[in-house]
Amino acid sequence: MLDGDVLLQVFSHLAQTELARVALASRWFYTLAQPILFHHPRVRGLVRARSLATTIADKGRAYVDNGIAVHVKSLHLSGVGAGETTVAFQWEQLQDALVRALRTAACTTLESFRLEVFLPTAAVSSKKQPGWGEVIWTALSENCHALRWVEVDHNAFTAPMKLARIRNLRGLTLRVNLPNTGFDVPAEDLLKPLEESSPGLERLELDLRRDFVYPIHIDDLFERTWPNLRSINLSWGYYDSTMCDFCDFLERHRLLESLTIRGVMPPRITPIAADALPNLRAFDGDMDVAQCILSSPTRSVEKLATWTWDLDTIVDSLQALPKTAVSGLRELDIKFVAHMEVPSGVTGAALRSLAAAAPVVEVLTLRGNLTGEWGWPAYRDALADFRKLRSLAMATPIFIGGMPLLTSMNELASRLPDLADVNLAVGAAVAQTTVEMYGRIAVRRLLDT
Repeated sequence: MLDGDVLLQVFSHLAQTELARVALASRWFYTLAQPILFHHPRVRGLVRARSLATTIADKGRAYVDNGIAVHVKSLHLSGVGAGETTVAFQWEQLQDALVRALRTAACTTLESFRLEVFLPTAAVSSKKQPGWGEVIWTALSENCHALRWVEVDHNAFTAPMKLARIRNLRGLTLRVNLPNTGFDVPAEDLLKPLEESSPGLERLELDLRRDFVYPIHIDDLFERTWPNLRSINLSWGYYDSTMCDFCDFLERHRLLESLTIRGVMPPRITPIAADALPNLRAFDGDMDVAQCILSSPTRSVEKLATWTWDLDTIVDSLQALPKTAVSGLRELDIKFVAHMEVPSGVTGAALRSLAAAAPVVEVLTLRGNLTGEWGWPAYRDALADFRKLRSLAMATPIFIGGMPLLTSMNELASRLPDLADVNLAVGAAVAQTTVEMYGRIAVRRLLDT
């Protein structure tokens, strides 16, 4: 006869994926293992999210009443509303179920909360009523005192200040997930309470605008200080005057490893102290700012993402930097932006110059329209100069033209022994793409190509 208490102890040492397989073996195993299955639940879609929240709220309370400890450590709900036909009532049910779950004793141990929602217009509340999610933020703040990591992807944010007031956070991510959406909230209303309630913050991501170049205006951003900050993403707006405040901010945060600062178009950039940012390894933003940061031979990055109208500009910028700044560059992500009469695209010659400037790049992403007027051989030869390339991503591979994809991949494979992944559908939704194997290279492309 199997002893339930003994099995429960054994189950508690299994990985969550293994435990899920065991639980499927029989109804008895599932019933026995369910308290542990609550530790790190992950679901996708509105129906499953509502079902999980209801189960935690109802069964979690029942387990506690029977003396069985239930500890929810993380709660991750993704793709809620994505590709689903929903009505406002379903969203109200989900919100109510989540609030009930978060207010149970089982969620007092919650350490990580992630929520990705795509709210339909019909479910967006009027200004006279709380927006969808506000009562969830309140429940997190009032009951989940062990909470350290919060990540919310939303398309109709309201009252993000409530999330900023959660105490002792180590990471906060607020991300707008649909184009042409965002919210106007004074930076001070969000960042000041965050600084006061979470002085030990390590990661801050405020990706509140989806367009890459055109910013919105904000004030009072770089006056804040988090001594333990290691990663920051401020894709939010346009920053005033010179960059003195920005430079002071960087100099105060010596532990920074990853910096994303999009929308910065400064009229002047002031120098950054030579001994600042000793741990910086990744930068995403304007190339002028990157040049300012990397001009010191004491700093270098492994990941660089930026945008340009012309690849030659990026090449010139990289060549102007100290060799130590880009000698270890492993990942390079460039977005091409059409501007007035300037064509969006890149020549094979410019790609070869880029390979010479960043010779050890392993992951190369080119976003934008590659016009292809120079023909596949020019691009093939240029890409082959990235000797260490493992992963290649491009937005619109028009330049392959009528050449069979198999032939193109075989040519790349013969020149790049480490290449294993080619994405020819950058920016496309997963549902619109397919993955096929061409020898040892996995190729993702649009379904209709």
